[in-house]
Amino acid sequence: MTSGPLNLQGEWARLLVAGLVRLGARDFVVSPGSRSTPLALALLAEQNERGAQVRVHSVIDERAAGFFALGLARSTGVAPVLICTSGTAPAHYYPALIEAYEARLPLLVLSADRPPELQEVGAAQTIRQNELFGQFVAYCTDLGAASARSGSFEALAHKLELAWSTAESSARPVHLNAPFYKPLEPGATTGEQEQALRARVELLLRELPRFHAGELRSGKAAELLEGALAESRRPLFVLGVLGSEERVKVEEVLAREASARGLDVEELAIWSEVASGSPHRLDLEVALRAGGAHLEPDCVFQFGARTCSSRYLEWLARTRPKTVLVQEHEPLDPTRSATLNLSLPLKSLELPRAGARPARDSSFLEATGALSERVRRELDERLFGPLPSSPKTRGEPELEEARAVALIARALPQSELFVGNSLPLRITSAVLPRARATAPPLRRIFVQRGVNGIDGLMAGAAGLASAPGEGPVSLFLGDVSAAHDLGALALLRETARPVWVWIFDNGGGHIFDQLPLGKNPPEGYELWRTPPRLDFAAIAAAYGLLSFAVESEEALKDLLASFFERARERSAVTRVRTRSTSANEFLDSIRPSERG
Repeated sequence: MTSGPLNLQGEWARLLVAGLVRLGARDFVVSPGSRSTPLALALLAEQNERGAQVRVHSVIDERAAGFFALGLARSTGVAPVLICTSGTAPAHYYPALIEAYEARLPLLVLSADRPPELQEVGAAQTIRQNELFGQFVAYCTDLGAASARSGSFEALAHKLELAWSTAESSARPVHLNAPFYKPLEPGATTGEQEQALRARVELLLRELPRFHAGELRSGKAAELLEGALAESRRPLFVLGVLGSEERVKVEEVLAREASARGLDVEELAIWSEVASGSPHRLDLEVALRAGGAHLEPDCVFQFGARTCSSRYLEWLARTRPKTVLVQEHEPLDPTRSATLNLSLPLKSLELPRAGARPARDSSFLEATGALSERVRRELDERLFGPLPSSPKTRGEPELEEARAVALIARALPQSELFVGNSLPLRITSAVLPRARATAPPLRRIFVQRGVNGIDGLMAGAAGLASAPGEGPVSLFLGDVSAAHDLGALALLRETARPVWVWIFDNGGGHIFDQLPLGKNPPEGYELWRTPPRLDFAAIAAAYGLLSFAVESEEALKDLLASFFERARERSAVTRVRTRSTSANEFLDSIRPSERG
């Protein structure tokens, strides 16, 4: 260790942690370890000084910690800080960082490390940690060991601010690697050298932040969007994955557009994703299944970079309509079919005054309106009408998955909803508009669509419920997803708000039944379905959580009659056993009418 004041490493760590707080960090997710001791001690001191302004979350497992931090980032929009020890510990963040990178969520990893002398010599818990995450971070650097040399602390402050600014401006993860020498515990702070160093750090902290990441505002892009709107007689508006602030602005654009055309906003042709936060509108996937693919808009206006519907992407690629993509960051275009690809700050989107619009195409409006009305009517009958007759398999529950999702979604109080990938997302997207048709809107809806994985969902829900907010967080996920993340059940005991986990257990990954392989399953098909065969309610009870299990519609209705009072202030896990093929049968039943 470089000679110098006895508090050298302690002040180095204090500049890192206190500097992050001054730059805007509020949530720190810490996993246990020895080498990260200076960082943990600095964090506890900062929390003691600032109180509730600094939120410290202790998560044993780094893999769960990564997804927990994703939940915080989704909820707050501010980068949480992950702190861990050296060796394989930071590697467990990798899946969460990949999701964060692709989903445009800011995170900052602060990994402790062994000093250079212990690298490449076989020392315990020592690997090459710098650049560990490769292309899936927007910035990474090794901070070097603490040094009293002139300019060293100033260089540390600069790198810290550069990392934070990059995370915030790019909405992507960054990685700082911080080597520490033993002893890791703090040294004396009373000497002249030590007091001078502390004053030096105080001065640097007072100067933060020194620069700010600017956001590009493209007036030209806004003009191009207005020009495309002004030319379209048959516009179709598609709402992709949007944050809550983005959704508010996009709704303003839709209201402005309806007014310019002399229409009510509900008369516009609008298809939305469940993750758009506008679930009362016709679901994108359902619209295409039900016959919307035969409509011929003269321009598709898509707000939000990502959609959850592969059918929509296939439709765009096949029909190649004029398409205007409006998104916050880099110009994503999976089908490479966009006519205009506009990067605009959706959270603060402002368009020029709406000009004249061409005469409306009444036949197009009538066709889209008729499609919406027919879908509403048919879904209401399937979801809330008399139970349909269906094939029975001995030993299987009779509960229909779509009806179960609809009953739960309709009964939820005004709260936040996190929807897991695979069949739960497809079913929820289809039924939520009708399930919430007469209920207050949910506060926020989240999905994990960076790389569409099924891992870390319960840890992510725990992160959402640990961020500031109102009301509980509900999580809809499948049985395979739940089996992936059982260790995260421990996190649900400590959240600031209750988490209600609804596990739709249909006996494995029946999403594969939609593929050609699933139509004629080969021998050994369980390699794809991988049914967990776990008693999730019993496992949840072992973690000290409220737990329930239902496998009939009558039992589900009975549970819902008392559930929200019983779980008002407690996290709960409910295993909802459903008939194995019912979800796919429901999706397959959504098709065009015989009249087209």
